[in-house]
Amino acid sequence: MYAVILAGGSGTRLWPLSRAQFPKQYLSLGRDRQSLFQASITRALVAVPAENILVVTHRDQSDEIKRQLALSGLQKIKILQEPLAQNTAPAVGFAAWYLLRHAGSAAVMAVLPSDHLIPDHDLFAATLLTGERAAAEYGLVTFGIRPTYPETGYGYIQCGVQLNTDAYRVGKFVEKPRLEKAQAYLKDPRYLWNSG
Repeated sequence: MYAVILAGGSGTRLWPLSRAQFPKQYLSLGRDRQSLFQASITRALVAVPAENILVVTHRDQSDEIKRQLALSGLQKIKILQEPLAQNTAPAVGFAAWYLLRHAGSAAVMAVLPSDHLIPDHDLFAATLLTGERAAAEYGLVTFGIRPTYPETGYGYIQCGVQLNTDAYRVGKFVEKPRLEKAQAYLKDPRYLWNSG
């Protein structure tokens, strides 16, 4: 399995702390002094060796990534530099193209944002490995999170047919529902937050 860390962004979400060349994932927001980006790498390393980690970023942000990887003592991680920032789908496509050429068509890639906060690294690694098995058997996998409140700013996944103890076919995706729908989804165990 390969971990593809998406490390782009325009630096507008946490301005003035974040800026165009220093988006939020490079900020140290936790107690452990790691940036969100460094924490993403640390999490991935629990399930994937360093040589199987790729970081996709805009070329203007690659120096900061190299600096943060050096601070963590990591040298085997590959950085793919986009000439133009074109959002998530082209970044994922770039990584898929690279892996197809360098690892072959049997490679499984986990696409991971660099700005998530996930404290339980062991549970995350176990979930990735479960996803790897599901991807090998069923194809494309997305991870759902059990909702804890009726959020209207997230997308939802409706679980369809159960494939095994850990995997379901996607029934449908619902993008950012109104409050009444989100309240109904909270009560319905078939609906999960779409993790991205």
